[in-house]
Amino acid sequence: MSVVFNDPTSSDPARKYAVSNEFDRLVRNAAAGSTIKLSMYDITLAQEANLLVDAAKDPKRKVHVQVVTDGTSVIFPAGNGKPSRANQAYNILKKGLGTNTSKTSWLVTCPYEIHGSGTNQTLTTHACIGDRSKRAINHTKFAVFSRTGGISNVTYVTSGNLTLGSGPYAWNNAVTMNGDVTTYNAYAGFHSDLAHKRKVPRNDYYSYRKPKAGSLGRAYFFPESGNDPAGNIDSRTDVVANFLSKVSCTGNRTLGTPGSHHTIVRAAVAWWSRPNIARKLWSLDNAGCDVEVAMTRDAYDATVLGIMTNPSGAKHGGVKVHIFPDLKHDYVHSKYLIVEGKYNNKADARVVWTGSHNFTKTALRTFDETTLQLFAGGRLEPAYIANFKRVAAAAPCTRQMGRTTCLNRSAARMVLNPQDDTPAVILEQD
Repeated sequence: MSVVFNDPTSSDPARKYAVSNEFDRLVRNAAAGSTIKLSMYDITLAQEANLLVDAAKDPKRKVHVQVVTDGTSVIFPAGNGKPSRANQAYNILKKGLGTNTSKTSWLVTCPYEIHGSGTNQTLTTHACIGDRSKRAINHTKFAVFSRTGGISNVTYVTSGNLTLGSGPYAWNNAVTMNGDVTTYNAYAGFHSDLAHKRKVPRNDYYSYRKPKAGSLGRAYFFPESGNDPAGNIDSRTDVVANFLSKVSCTGNRTLGTPGSHHTIVRAAVAWWSRPNIARKLWSLDNAGCDVEVAMTRDAYDATVLGIMTNPSGAKHGGVKVHIFPDLKHDYVHSKYLIVEGKYNNKADARVVWTGSHNFTKTALRTFDETTLQLFAGGRLEPAYIANFKRVAAAAPCTRQMGRTTCLNRSAARMVLNPQDDTPAVILEQD
């Protein structure tokens, strides 16, 4: 099990493109006759599209390449003063792989509608599995490789899309797991259901494909249904809230904060709109946990930020929130949660969750999503902690106890984001 993080502010391509480079490595080393199953929300990078097609077309390799993507990948819709235009990467995949799922290689696109014509086209997308009567997306970002680099049953789970704007130009992470057959099969089965646009009772895919523990992790799949009160979320059917309900702030002997060994909770998640998660984090901080968050300020429910940084009754300084204020420059696009301390009645634990799941209502109830709990977190948790510190240091603003402080950033420090996929990023925030 390994993890890579990209740094959008670095001038070193190896660091900026670390997440997509890991994917490229896995594709290039896929064994002859093996299978690659990829589900990716948005694909606009021609290099990765060509790599996949080359793997399928190479007569010496004949890799079975099976791709599911959201309708977001079809075109760049008209908007923000720009005309609609074709997406070269999508066309490369469609032409190179075909769309016939009875073949060994193919491209499947989740349902979508194009409105208008010519350069005035706009796009409406729907999830592959989630309620297709709603405007929704297949937001997943994962791939499974039956054999690559001499290793079988390899699972790759990332927060980064195969795009510029929400890929190398934003803060992302990717985990590669080798040989965990249970987790590999879970993602492969999810991929098949996405490709066949499976319908499930009550729009509850979480219950249809229940989480199973593998040797290296446990995968969770969405949407998860629930009876939500008006303007809120029923925490009993919110996986993330249930994770946090198992956190205790004291009782550790070695891990946690220096000296007191209070539990540390860190979350780097792009967008938030579930007040129940914000309240739980505030309560944990108030109980003595050390809680910090990194998030992107643009287009999310401001109520959540207010809850986490509410000074009223805060006993221990309050949750510290590091804010990226817009999408024009580098911003946090990861979706990970880290606990170092007492979890599920076990002291001195290291637990990490990562994947495509933002802390939004649509990520829980509407979109096709996944998050992955990593076992043996002690191996990867220090790397996630180190990455969180880098992300937090890069954030232009910090808010705590109701006060916001913003630092002056030079033009060289705040890397301009090309935003080739602005419409896709905006829908992702819903």
